[in-house]
Amino acid sequence: MTHAPRTPLLRLVAERPRAPLAVIRRAAEHVVESSVLGSRRNAMLAATALAAARAEREDVEEFLRLREQAVAPAVASAGRAGAEPRGVSAR
Repeated sequence: MTHAPRTPLLRLVAERPRAPLAVIRRAAEHVVESSVLGSRRNAMLAATALAAARAEREDVEEFLRLREQAVAPAVASAGRAGAEPRGVSAR
């Protein structure tokens, strides 16, 4: 009784003993394909993380800009009155 090879590579060699170079070529192609797919996945993850960071940075910049626009009139009017606006110190 013979045992069937368990791995696809050994099974292929057992089925086609005269084509060892084809087996090596297919194995190399599989390694290259796996590497490319892994690199593509990593690039997509990095792009997603960068896009999220950019969106967060833009949200913070917009918040600060709007806050500055809201505080500027209060500071100007307080300056004319000679008093500091509430929550703003001249330190």
